[in-house]
Amino acid sequence: MSDNKTTLEQRLARLVWRMAVFGLLAGVVAGGLSLTMSNRYRATSVLLLAPLPITPSDTPGRAFAPSSPAAQVGQLLVRPLSVPDYKLMFTSDEILRGLRDKLISLLTDPRQKKTVSTNAIRAAMEVTTRILKQSSIEVEYQPVIELNYVSSSPELAAAMANEWARLAIEMAGKLASKGREGMIDFLQDSLDSKLAELEAVDSEIERLDSEMPVDIWTTRVQDLSGQISKFQIELAKLNADIADAQGQLDKLSKQREATPPVNTLRKAPPDAAYWMLEDREKLDSSKVLITEETNPVYTQVATSETLVQSELQGMLERKTAVEQQLAVLEPQLADLQKKLAATVHRRTAAQRKADALTQQQQQLSLSVGAAKIADAQKTPEIKLMSEANAPDRKSGPQRSLIVAGAALLAMAAVAAHFFVLGAIRMER
Repeated sequence: MSDNKTTLEQRLARLVWRMAVFGLLAGVVAGGLSLTMSNRYRATSVLLLAPLPITPSDTPGRAFAPSSPAAQVGQLLVRPLSVPDYKLMFTSDEILRGLRDKLISLLTDPRQKKTVSTNAIRAAMEVTTRILKQSSIEVEYQPVIELNYVSSSPELAAAMANEWARLAIEMAGKLASKGREGMIDFLQDSLDSKLAELEAVDSEIERLDSEMPVDIWTTRVQDLSGQISKFQIELAKLNADIADAQGQLDKLSKQREATPPVNTLRKAPPDAAYWMLEDREKLDSSKVLITEETNPVYTQVATSETLVQSELQGMLERKTAVEQQLAVLEPQLADLQKKLAATVHRRTAAQRKADALTQQQQQLSLSVGAAKIADAQKTPEIKLMSEANAPDRKSGPQRSLIVAGAALLAMAAVAAHFFVLGAIRMER
């Protein structure tokens, strides 16, 4: 039992000794290797998003309806990207090419200039953003973007970080300018289209006014309606007069038929006149004188009948003429009213369209003016918040961590080797 305990203590002592030796040796080797590594310096430039990146996806359930044209154009022209979009944009190939040119201009050694590559520059770049609030629906970022550049020279790191910030601001300005130019072209095209439509509608109104002036044709309709009304009144009066004349004519005709045309007169001779008075029965009829005279009543009735019949004939002829006039004028009036109504309808519709186009043209004119003002200002959406300065302390390599890590790995390897070797010996 004592021998086994002594053997175990010896083995543990050897393990500790080996772990210490190999750990120290690995630390020394790792420290020596870390000394061959160049120091790395991290320079940081800070960008501020102004205005804040608001997109429809970032603001669910909210809508913007600016009333003024300038506000409408501002909403159309300024559509900032989200923070992740800027992060991707700031590491684009265009930015890399600009940084590569800047790095080549800063290096003095021709051999180093030849070894500059975009992959190495991309590895030295780091974009840092911070999440302000996160939920299952949306992610809200802080409006601050940090551009970190790592280099073996602190001055070079600061210069590259500042150049990176400048290129990022320039790219954002180009993007906003392209958006404004495209929107101005769109608004100008819309304005030109509305002006062309307005000119076409004005030409249509002028054509309608020249073909059928509403005022003149309305006066003609009123005059024609007045003529027809007069004829209708005259026709109604003629019908009443004709009815009266026909009644008078029937009455006179009956009176004429009842009146004998002549009157028969029986006269005695002069010498027998007294005999006729005293003794009529004894009067010889052969001696009576019989005469016929025209009946003046019959003549008067016949004359009146002829006059009434003549007047009736004239009224009938006038009635026929009036009916013929009405037969001609009434279709003309109906056709004229139909054409006038159609013209008024087309002109009213054209005038309404012209009014609407005029209002749209005025709004578009204001929008184009506001867009040109916004384009002239060219305010960048990203501003430099803090320039990068040459760092005083290196950011890497962390030599103490390298030495400690190497020592721990060596000690772990020795311990593993010791236990594995012991297990193998026990099996044998």
